[in-house]
Amino acid sequence: MCAKKNTVNNELFRLFSPGNDTKVLVGEDINQIADLDKEKQLCVIFNNKYGYRRLFKGKGLSKDGVFSLSRVLKMLSQSGFNHFKTYVINHSLENIVSISEKGTNVLSESGISGKRLLKAKLINSSLFFYFQPAYLIVAAKASEQLESCLEMVMRDNNIECDHRFILGKPHALIVVAKKMVVRVPLDRLSILRCRQNKRVLTQLKKTSISSFTPGFLQNIEFQGKQFFCEGLVPGVSIDPSHKDIKNRVFAAIDFITEFQLTTAKDITLNQGGIKRFFLRELERLIRHVDDLYKEKLSRIGKMLEERLMGKQIKSVWFHGDYKIENILFNARNAKIEGIIDWDLSRQQGLPLLDIFYLLIYNESFLKHRSVLMILRDRFVSGDFTVGGKEIIENYMQRLELDKEMMLPLQIMFFLQHVVQRYGQTFTDNPPHKEHWLKQEVYSCIDAILEAIG
Repeated sequence: MCAKKNTVNNELFRLFSPGNDTKVLVGEDINQIADLDKEKQLCVIFNNKYGYRRLFKGKGLSKDGVFSLSRVLKMLSQSGFNHFKTYVINHSLENIVSISEKGTNVLSESGISGKRLLKAKLINSSLFFYFQPAYLIVAAKASEQLESCLEMVMRDNNIECDHRFILGKPHALIVVAKKMVVRVPLDRLSILRCRQNKRVLTQLKKTSISSFTPGFLQNIEFQGKQFFCEGLVPGVSIDPSHKDIKNRVFAAIDFITEFQLTTAKDITLNQGGIKRFFLRELERLIRHVDDLYKEKLSRIGKMLEERLMGKQIKSVWFHGDYKIENILFNARNAKIEGIIDWDLSRQQGLPLLDIFYLLIYNESFLKHRSVLMILRDRFVSGDFTVGGKEIIENYMQRLELDKEMMLPLQIMFFLQHVVQRYGQTFTDNPPHKEHWLKQEVYSCIDAILEAIG
């Protein structure tokens, strides 16, 4: 396990633990519980032996560091830890919490559909709690020793504690309480993203969509940690498998188009404008590729300068993460009630990028292919689906965008997607980085050069 991931894990565990000196046991270390009779509190994290992914897709999964929930609770009770708080760790913690250093990480993927779980009669049963992928248990010998850092913040700031936890990316814990959302960054990049989200939410209150965005409430500091509180927006989140996804996509397209029409500003691209809007992200990517692809990206940069010098374009307020899950709908129809997660937003950004991401993300979700692979095969080559082509053409017509801007904007979508969403990959330098660069990033660069001709 890399040092970076260990740091993030420790920050996360400390939030749920009663104190910084709480002993943390992960995976196989749980076997040491009987030897820790002098400890007052413990925090234990483990993969579930009977987790639903293991039951349905058990082949190839490691047996190391795997326990049943009932067994761990029994071990704790036998050692005098009779007070518990149990948190479910869902597979959405992908790349955040590694439960065991050995074997396949249960959290890395689920592959289990809701329908399959319903068929197994687990979801509607109280027994379902015992079939979750993994757990974090805080245990103590006295009930007053259970209050965690997170709960202290909630109590001291009158945040109602009927909440659920989500691990957001890059590395942030998101607490959904009754009337607000609290973001807790776990590393420096997440702190920067939370600060950007705070700035954008404040600015959005002066726009035509203020009623659709969360209001920023307060920034709390406690025991060296920062907590960013924002209002809870009404509506429900869906994914691209929703039965009425088509109407909801059209509603999302209309919403962002109308907003960007109200924020659009005409710009004549000069050297400074080309660098600001197009070349800055390219230069950031150049730092992380090999010499051959440094040269190829430089060629793309020169092409952009030649094609864009003196051209007219509109800058718009773009969301930056405009996927269907970040658009909250009325529970009964396609009416939009809120837009969340503005931390990648720019008040002066490029048009069309939000439309690209909404369409490509949906296809990525439904076809189980990465955004970059779909971009390589479909968008860079101009091979749009009929519906997607009409949506893009209509958007460009409404914003009066020249058709010659299509390829430069596709290239910018690629660059921003890689630099903004995978910046942590370059920083952490994980083992799969080189494979990912070759299979996805480099193949996209080659496809762009082919499209340029």
